[in-house]
Amino acid sequence: MVEPLSRSHIKPSEKPTIAELALRLTGSKPESEARLESCIVNVLRRMSSLNVVDLDSYLVKVSQSEQERGHLVSALTIHHTSWFREAIHLDKLKSYAVEYAKNPENRSGPLTILSAGCSTGEEAYSIGLVLQKVQVEYPSFDYRIEGWDVDPISVGTASRCIYAEVSMSTIPAIYRDLLYAGSGKTKGFFTLEKAIRTRCLFKQRSLLMPNESAFLRFHVIFCRNVLIYFKPDQVQSIITSLLKRLNTGGLLILGHSE
Repeated sequence: MVEPLSRSHIKPSEKPTIAELALRLTGSKPESEARLESCIVNVLRRMSSLNVVDLDSYLVKVSQSEQERGHLVSALTIHHTSWFREAIHLDKLKSYAVEYAKNPENRSGPLTILSAGCSTGEEAYSIGLVLQKVQVEYPSFDYRIEGWDVDPISVGTASRCIYAEVSMSTIPAIYRDLLYAGSGKTKGFFTLEKAIRTRCLFKQRSLLMPNESAFLRFHVIFCRNVLIYFKPDQVQSIITSLLKRLNTGGLLILGHSE
């Protein structure tokens, strides 16, 4: 049983409602009790911040506000990401990018990368740090990174590119010269070099839904530790869709868990 936050509460009989909301809004239904409880705690935390006591009243607010709907989507979404996660994949990306950079006669434009299920942006910006170093070595080389996530709050965080300084310790020292620590009001936070930020674009997208980027193709697609939250038929649909966006000879990089 989930402990209520403040006076806000969700009845045991409303648990299926939370599970169905997660499926409808994020495309992924909490299959385990632990994940469902996590979603409930997140929704309760949001309800408490608004001084809303019961779920029905909160859902009325959601129906009246697109912004609040975004907060609900965020509450129902798994948030687990980090800088340079599964770094072996980034080593593979670097090798691929160097080969691309060394052969300008075979290039049709910038190296394009998709971070599918980008969360708050750490994966996309880790990619950016790697590619910016390649760009320094090969000045004619260019790149673009696009990040998709169903959660609009996470997409907003990624677009701002401001992170707690404590997480800098997980970024390899070779890339620290591309980071800028804050001062004054931004002390305790950091951002990345503008050359990386301007090459990254983040969009609210569900991996299960077709969208206007249907004809945009990528050289490399990262879809790591995302598919584990979907059912087999959904996974097949997502993979099929991503492969349609992958250039011939491109890389589709999945997580170790997949």
